Amino acid sequence: MVAAAAAPNMTANILQQQCQVLDPRIPLQQQQQQQQQQLVPLIHTHFHQPSVLVPPNPYLHEEIPAWLRVYCKASPSLDHHLKWDLFELVELECYDSMLNRLFKDGLEEIVMRWVEILSSSMTWVRIY
Repeated sequence: MVAAAAAPNMTANILQQQCQVLDPRIPLQQQQQQQQQQLVPLIHTHFHQPSVLVPPNPYLHEEIPAWLRVYCKASPSLDHHLKWDLFELVELECYDSMLNRLFKDGLEEIVMRWVEILSSSMTWVRIY
């Protein structure tokens, strides 16, 4: 393959692992020009902005029900006690976004506690 690519009258296609012998009756420069004319790069010029922006979450500032806070802290093995099929899809989507908000708030609390512990230990190290 390498030898075929190095020969002036051969072209190699590495992806398909094939080589093609150029016609010796046509001058090499003319063959190269024909190949360059055939390989015109496609330029993508049709760009557009999306017409619909994602609306903000309508449940971002809703009050989270107390039962959902309890459910968030409960074991997943107790899920069967809730009858999810009695809820409508819109309600389930609302509760899902509220649960995500609860989980994010919980993670933020964990990170803030970790930062406090880290900064107090760094202060302790500087003192001693």
